[in-house]
Amino acid sequence: MGALYARIGAYPMVREVMGGLIAVGVGMVLQLGVQLARNIRNLIHALIAGGIFVAVGVLHWPMIPVVLVLAPLSIGIEVFLSRKRTGNG
Repeated sequence: MGALYARIGAYPMVREVMGGLIAVGVGMVLQLGVQLARNIRNLIHALIAGGIFVAVGVLHWPMIPVVLVLAPLSIGIEVFLSRKRTGNG
């Protein structure tokens, strides 16, 4: 696919189509982000989501290592808080 794009990518029509596809992809990601953000009911969850957004979206860190670090951290915080609420911790 990369070889095909390298061959025909210089044509203005191809660039316009690719620009439109990129805009659609960005719009879909933003819509999904807004839908997911509506379900955040806890400050801790909002901070974790904000941390992922800043790390990946603003600082341009790679997503997989960021999620691999913050997902277990988020789960650990939730386990700690649920034990604290029930009095088992």
